[in-house]
Amino acid sequence: MFFQETKGLTFLPAGYGAVVNTAAGASIFSSGGNRESVLSGNGGLTFVATGGSGTVVTGGGKNEIIIVPNDKGSWLIGTGGQDDSILALGYGNDSIRPGPAITPSCWAAATTC
Repeated sequence: MFFQETKGLTFLPAGYGAVVNTAAGASIFSSGGNRESVLSGNGGLTFVATGGSGTVVTGGGKNEIIIVPNDKGSWLIGTGGQDDSILALGYGNDSIRPGPAITPSCWAAATTC
């Protein structure tokens, strides 16, 4: 497991199958392995899948997820309800689950909108 705690650029070496990102403004390139897991919660993540397959779950908004054109693996991408960008350009069967848009009235009511 790899922990990204400061912003900056990271190229994951082969063998890393799980990433936890707590830094806003991190850029992470995958290790290219199968069944990778990425969890990020503070927003501002750029994740580039260079190959392989896996799951990317983000929160905090303003995340950018890029599946490169030569990636043949399948990815499950789940984002929070804010301004995220997803470019699923590979050949795999990618599933994208964007979160709901959260409005100030939803926060105030503490309900699902």
